[in-house]
Amino acid sequence: MLTIPIYNTIVLPQVQYHLSPDMLTKREIERLKTEEHVILLPLKEWKERAELTSEDFQGIGVISEVRGIKKEAEGFILTVEAKERVDITELSINAAEMDAVFRVRQEVADMPREEQEQQLDEMKTMINEAASNYQWGPWVSQFINHWSSAAELISMISPYLNIEAEEKYALLLADSDRERSCQIREILEQFTQSLEVRADVSKKMKESQNNAYREAAIHKQMEILQGELDEMDPNAVSEEDAILEKIKAAGMPEEAEKKLCGSSTALSRKVRTDMNTVRCTIIWIL
Repeated sequence: MLTIPIYNTIVLPQVQYHLSPDMLTKREIERLKTEEHVILLPLKEWKERAELTSEDFQGIGVISEVRGIKKEAEGFILTVEAKERVDITELSINAAEMDAVFRVRQEVADMPREEQEQQLDEMKTMINEAASNYQWGPWVSQFINHWSSAAELISMISPYLNIEAEEKYALLLADSDRERSCQIREILEQFTQSLEVRADVSKKMKESQNNAYREAAIHKQMEILQGELDEMDPNAVSEEDAILEKIKAAGMPEEAEKKLCGSSTALSRKVRTDMNTVRCTIIWIL
C-alpha cells in the first residue's frame, strides 16, 4: 500500500487530517488520485526523501482513507480519514515510490463511551480555562466545541505542543484506550500549565511597566510642583543653600569643604525627592 512519511505529528485513528506532504514523488502524487487508502507512517527523525531507508521509520502506522486532494499555490492539501493502526511487516522504498506490507494492530477497548465523553469534557474545560487569559481564548473555544474525541483534540493542537516526536509517537503506540487517554491528559496538563505560567509572567510584566509609568509621572509632577514653589517665592533660600552657606562660612580646608558640600547636596536632594514623592502620592490618591 502507498505509504506517506510524516514527521513530528500526532496521528491517531478516527481523526480527519489535512496534510501538506512535501516528500512525495511525482509517481506517488499520481497514485493519490486513484488510491482509496494510504498508510501514514511516522519518521523517527527528519531526513530528505533521497536519504530514507526502512530503518528511518517507526514500526506502527495508520491506514487512512483518501477524502480529497486540493491544489494550492504551492503544492496541495491532502485530506485523509485515519482508520486503524497497523504493524509494518515490510517496507519497500525506491526513487519513485514507497509501499508497505502490514497487518492490522488490535485496539484494547477498555474505556466505556460515557467515561470517554466525561474525559473529553474535562479536557475541553482545562483548555478553555487556560485560554481565557489570552485574547485568542474565545476563538479557541469555538473550535473546541466541534471536537468529538480526545484523539481529535490532541491532534488539532499538536502543532502548539512543546513535546518531542517520540512522545507524539507514544500515543500511537498505546494499545489501550485508557492508556492513551491518560497520556493525552498528561500532555494537556503540561500544556495548560505552561499557558498559565506565560499568562502570569505577562501580567506581572504589565504591572511592572505600569508601576514604572506611574513613577515617571510622579517625578514629573514633583518637578512641576517644585517649579511652582520657586515661582511663588523667588527670594526664598532653600535648606540646601542655607547649609552650603554655613559650610563655606566655617573656614575649613578647601578639600574638606568641597567634599562636605557634595555630600550635603546629595543628601538634601534625596530628602527632597522622598518628601515630594510622598506629597505627590497623597495628592494622586485624593
